[in-house]
Amino acid sequence: MQSVNILGAGLSGLSAAINLAKAGFEVKCHDIRKDSGARFEGDLQGLENWTIEKDILEDLKEMNVKVNFHCNPFRRVITTNGKKSFETEYSRPLFYLVKRGTMKDSIDQGLKRQALDAGVEINYDLKFEGKSDVIATGPNMQRKYWGIDKGIVFDTDLDDIAVAIVNEEAGYKAYSYLLVSKGYGCIATVVLDKFYLVNKCLEKTKEILTNMFDLKIENEKGVGGFGNFIYPPKIEKDDSLFVGEAGGLQEALAGFGMRYAITSGYLAAKSIVNGSSYSQSIKEKFDNQFKASIVNRFIWSLLGDRIFYFLEIGSKTKNPLNHLGKIYNFKLFYQRLLYPIAFAWFNSKYK
Repeated sequence: MQSVNILGAGLSGLSAAINLAKAGFEVKCHDIRKDSGARFEGDLQGLENWTIEKDILEDLKEMNVKVNFHCNPFRRVITTNGKKSFETEYSRPLFYLVKRGTMKDSIDQGLKRQALDAGVEINYDLKFEGKSDVIATGPNMQRKYWGIDKGIVFDTDLDDIAVAIVNEEAGYKAYSYLLVSKGYGCIATVVLDKFYLVNKCLEKTKEILTNMFDLKIENEKGVGGFGNFIYPPKIEKDDSLFVGEAGGLQEALAGFGMRYAITSGYLAAKSIVNGSSYSQSIKEKFDNQFKASIVNRFIWSLLGDRIFYFLEIGSKTKNPLNHLGKIYNFKLFYQRLLYPIAFAWFNSKYK
């Protein structure tokens, strides 16, 4: 039986492990943290469902990942700049909210249970020094951060809701948000520049939300993290395959990355099993999405708060979800026109 070592037991590493184990490989995961999800503190995050027509849950099933974790679909989103708001209802779930962390119903623990059931050996709290076939260690702290987030999670009696705030005082060069799923809430700000503003942005976010809703917050706990994106992604070195954020597989606009993480783990496993090119699989699957996200980030950076009105126009199209899919898949003429300029800007700013 062929043995495979995976460095990291997060979503991308566990996705690779599950698929390799199901293909008959002896799989060992090694993680420096004490448990899967230990990087997080209970954040609510969205499994995005707009970049391809196939629903993410169907996609997960085809990648041998079961939904054995908290997974709440959201079709309605409120977008506000603190003064004006609009609501968009999509034809199918825009995203599924999941929990990140070491709690039993988190997606991290769900994939851990699936890996163990498949026969994967997971070693935690260990600095592995051997050769790793798959590198799944999360964002690289030696790279320049392109985004950080800071917020709180809490218990609340507020109904399920998703609110996106587009206001540079609340999320500098980015956005902030309120998410509530089955009595569990998360308020956070995302900052993509001048990171020293993060505390002020979080307070402004809370102020806007307090004015909009009767917020009752109990058992509050702080959360936060960072992420980085590189293009072209670094996905192979010395016969090791880099998956998820370890390879820079993230999107540059809003920072959604779980679908990239799980899919890249699956593709890495598939390349090991079949002897196919991992690099080529990643390029075919994601290259246009990465290019689109660079142009989208460039436009957002130029427009600042004015992006709110473009989002409002997009929400009034005949099929907002289809419109969003085009924006994220490099299918619009202006994206291809702007790409050389956007790439040069992105490379100089985040090199």
